[in-house]
Amino acid sequence: MSSTATKLSVSVPTKLYERATRLLGKPDSALITRLLKDAVRAAEDADIDAQYDRAIAAHPEYLSPEAQAKTSAMARGAYASAHGTPRLAQSVGQRD
Repeated sequence: MSSTATKLSVSVPTKLYERATRLLGKPDSALITRLLKDAVRAAEDADIDAQYDRAIAAHPEYLSPEAQAKTSAMARGAYASAHGTPRLAQSVGQRD
């Protein structure tokens, strides 16, 4: 019989634990699950962004600077709408 959940036991820096508890409340299974889901989604989104960046780099003729700016603005708006996090959405499409 396979398990539908995995039990974790981790050690974290005390200061980080104290900050997390102060800001997010006492860590419990629901909080850790949410944080892991958010981290996985962020990693998947970063991978999608990297794939997009590689595709555009391989074919820069497809997007003029004006089209790139419009695409970035639409991506930020779509991200904010889907994730409800406009602060994170500001960085979508903006690379240094």
